[in-house]
Amino acid sequence: MGRILGRRGREYVEKYHAIPVLAVFGYATKPAEKRRRWREFALHLSKAYNRYPMERSRDWMDQAQGDLGHAQHDLAHGFYDWACFSAQQAAEKAVKAVFQKLGAEAWGHSVADLLKELAHRYPVSEELINGALELDKVYIPARYPNAHPSGSPRERYTKNEAARLIQYAEQIIKFCESLLSQAEPR
Repeated sequence: MGRILGRRGREYVEKYHAIPVLAVFGYATKPAEKRRRWREFALHLSKAYNRYPMERSRDWMDQAQGDLGHAQHDLAHGFYDWACFSAQQAAEKAVKAVFQKLGAEAWGHSVADLLKELAHRYPVSEELINGALELDKVYIPARYPNAHPSGSPRERYTKNEAARLIQYAEQIIKFCESLLSQAEPR
């Protein structure tokens, strides 16, 4: 990395624990040189990340709680489509918090699939998975008009539906919080 940054760049990195953008490309004018420097920089970052991975389950759970609050606010103010979507997001992020705590990658947006994967390690009730399946059904249609034959998502979701999905999200968040309290860190 010293070849790329030079003395000033190394001092910057030591002082601010960050890489200045100019340090990546420097003053190289040839595209091939810029690509080479970018590859070296990306390799350096990947090695650093793998050496010091961050455990961010609290951040994921905090965001899940925020999304749940957003869903409740939208329910109270008549934005039922967004209440449904925010409930799905809250549940998804809560489950991903558990994966984060376990040091595992969680890919995808299906809450039911994530819970089924989690069921390999912890007992997950069928009631939770059924609620997650309902939440999964609003991931795209709650946001896009072309997901419905006619009308906008605003016209397609009801107060009762939003309240039910928020309740499912609350159950999933509560379940995930209990797992986080007993999960082993990396």
